[in-house]
Amino acid sequence: MTDFPERFDVGATVYLKGNPLKITDAGFHRGLIQIKLEGITDRTAAEAFRNEYLEAEEEERPDLEEDEFITADLIGLKVVDAKHGEIGKVDNVMLMPAHEMLEVGKVLIPLVAEFVESIDFEKGVIHTTLIDGMIDLN
Repeated sequence: MTDFPERFDVGATVYLKGNPLKITDAGFHRGLIQIKLEGITDRTAAEAFRNEYLEAEEEERPDLEEDEFITADLIGLKVVDAKHGEIGKVDNVMLMPAHEMLEVGKVLIPLVAEFVESIDFEKGVIHTTLIDGMIDLN
């Protein structure tokens, strides 16, 4: 779940279940990155880690353009809608085939310009303009 494939360069360190491991080989196959990690020597050993997340050090964050952000940085931001006021805080960011979805309590907000007006990281606020029916007012 990254837009920065350079995080998987050979020699980089990633964390699997909190344990640091070096990437010893990497390449793309059918649009997906495949990596080999130090100490995991065969397919059977790798299967034990299916559906686990790999993490990178915070200080290894890539340089971002002004309009870019790290998805994980959205978690915890307050969501304020133009019509409905404060909705809550972002609990999760769901990666969907077409785009990400912000999970704010029971409300799902597509992370697209039609609904998300602005993201202010300094103030910790996401401003939205949602349409009727996206929020259950009861």
